[in-house]
Amino acid sequence: MAAQINRRGGCRSGPVLRRPHRGRPEPRVRGRGYDAVGRFGGEEFIALLDGVAPETAVNIAVRITQVIRALTPITADHGCARPLTASIGVASYPGDGTSIDALTAAADTAMYTAKTAGRDCVRHAENSINPTR
Repeated sequence: MAAQINRRGGCRSGPVLRRPHRGRPEPRVRGRGYDAVGRFGGEEFIALLDGVAPETAVNIAVRITQVIRALTPITADHGCARPLTASIGVASYPGDGTSIDALTAAADTAMYTAKTAGRDCVRHAENSINPTR
């Protein structure tokens, strides 16, 4: 979505989506001390959750979509208010891959499946887990 806002409102608008805003409560999705979350690309982030069952990973992803959905819509300088949503793909070791590249590709494919399904939802690479909206 940052890319869409950049195209419509200029390159200063999209980064508004990625920085904290005054008056907005900080999201409360806490990881354990050894989980890692980071920016993977322009609008993509990756979370590494060690020792988490696939079903638990999907539940965590659903919670993240709920927190993002609850955020106040962003109004950039050009006056366009857009709600924030997330499409999340989940992949699990070793069932969906045994290397970082294979897991990343599986999660990426699942994310695009979520986007195709209407966005703002979670899909697991192994479709054995119920897709969740």
